[in-house]
Amino acid sequence: MRISRGEQLANYVILIAFALVALYPLLTIFVSALGTDAGAPGGLANFAQAWDVGHFATYMRTSLLVSSLVVVVATVLSIMTGYALGTMRFRGSSIVFYLFLLGIMMPAEAIVVPLYYDLRAIGLTDTIWAIALPQIAQSVAFGTFWLRTYFRTSSRSVVEAARLDGASSWQILWRVLVPSHARRSPRSSSSSSCGRGTSS
Repeated sequence: MRISRGEQLANYVILIAFALVALYPLLTIFVSALGTDAGAPGGLANFAQAWDVGHFATYMRTSLLVSSLVVVVATVLSIMTGYALGTMRFRGSSIVFYLFLLGIMMPAEAIVVPLYYDLRAIGLTDTIWAIALPQIAQSVAFGTFWLRTYFRTSSRSVVEAARLDGASSWQILWRVLVPSHARRSPRSSSSSSCGRGTSS
């Protein structure tokens, strides 16, 4: 179905209008931050002073540490749990999967207060782990759901060929399935991906 030039123009006008509405508060804050006031040097020096007074360098290092920890741990755990739930059949696997779904659907606001008391009871308040562990748990829930779907649709012939070659489940995961997923690009076809996985 072809879209007329008038409809395209209307779409761009609406998008630009919503973008202006979203960006206007940010622009006003930025302009206000450049102004002069009592104790403020004015201009871009305001940002330099705020950076020092607000200890943004320390907070930036903490944010980088937490984000790196969450990404690495959540990725590894999501790959392993997604592989187990997507390719293996064991007693209680459906219940475990539904628990991960519950972790996706549970809003963080509903558990933040009891979570604080639990972390305080085990002495983790005011630590990196108090920030990282809840984020890891939420990320693993979503990552497991997503990777389970990928492993369920992965090529059975590649897995069976690896098993015939004597590969264990651990080797199939890290030497066959994960590398084939990392090499896959949007432009490559599924047949070519299977061919590269078989050759490895």
